[in-house]
Amino acid sequence: MRFLRRGGIGFLMVALLSLAACGDLRDRSLCSQYEDFGAAVAQLQDLDPATASAGDVRTIANDVLAELAQLQAASDDVYVSAISDLRASITAFRQAAGDLPTTDLDVARQLLQDSWDDVIVDYQVLVQRLDVACNTN
Repeated sequence: MRFLRRGGIGFLMVALLSLAACGDLRDRSLCSQYEDFGAAVAQLQDLDPATASAGDVRTIANDVLAELAQLQAASDDVYVSAISDLRASITAFRQAAGDLPTTDLDVARQLLQDSWDDVIVDYQVLVQRLDVACNTN
């Protein structure tokens, strides 16, 4: 009986130490990276393609792309296609914003809006899959 108590205490100590280590693992997990990515995307969603400056788009898009890279690393390439599509559309959006100061403003704004629409579609595809994986619904 005494052995069982010691064994139980030993098991409890191992379990508690394992839980403490989970904090470090969670920081690198897919779902925690998804939360960080969501925070970066919120800034992107606040942009209005009709009024956003090229500098704002470039800065925020770069932040989102950095978070997207971390999300991909945490996903073990499970969502590589959806992430690649979103990366391409964000890059095109950033490039369209770079054209704002150098081209006809009406044309440039329309190109920016079109690329923004692509970002939204690709973002929704990725989010639908990640919401299921991270049980956010």
